[in-house]
Amino acid sequence: MRIACPVDENQMIAETLAVAKAFMLFDTEEDEILSMETITPLYEKAVSVLSSRLVDTVICRNLDIKDMIDLSRAEIEIVGGAKGKAKSCVLQYINGTLECDDITCPGASGGCNGDCYHCR
Repeated sequence: MRIACPVDENQMIAETLAVAKAFMLFDTEEDEILSMETITPLYEKAVSVLSSRLVDTVICRNLDIKDMIDLSRAEIEIVGGAKGKAKSCVLQYINGTLECDDITCPGASGGCNGDCYHCR
């Protein structure tokens, strides 16, 4: 599985995709990280670059509705509400221990109040 995290200059999960300085890509298998890579696409091209790099999942903090729609259309799973170092979040995610805050959506019934297509 390939997981991407938008990060700041300290490799912490960025507040949004728009303010991310880069994306860290993690290739994982079962409960291990096999490799890591950092890429710096322009924000406007981020989802298409992630899709072309065969990203399966994005672990992020918050998303605006456009980014949620674009990632969903690209069939990239969204794990929102994550905080902390990207590598640590990925390890927790693949081990089933990642705890996330509520986000605007998808599936978290945040700002959508459970009314969007993710939550139905």
